[in-house]
Amino acid sequence: MYYDTARSKDVVIYSTDTVIGSLVGKKLSYKLLVPLKIIDTTIVEITKDSLIFVPNKYEIHAGLIASPKMLAPTIEFSIDRSTYGIGYDPFNKQPVISYKYRLFSWTPKKRK
Repeated sequence: MYYDTARSKDVVIYSTDTVIGSLVGKKLSYKLLVPLKIIDTTIVEITKDSLIFVPNKYEIHAGLIASPKMLAPTIEFSIDRSTYGIGYDPFNKQPVISYKYRLFSWTPKKRK
């Protein structure tokens, strides 16, 4: 077995060679001589006042559908991306049924 060491100011590299007529095995290891330096870091601190938006799975909405010939109060129930609604126009005596599907949503970026 042959042992070798290479040294610099930052690291020591150890090499162990096993020879039986020819090279059978080689093992490399190292030891840092300086402390590990982390230069570019970002620390994110979440406080109780931090705003974290988590969309609700279930929501209930109340609203109004208005047009020149109709005025219908409605109630809607949302599950994930789908919204189901029902309402009634008392002037024309007609029920109103609605279905909505959310295509996309976004959160506005904060200005610096």
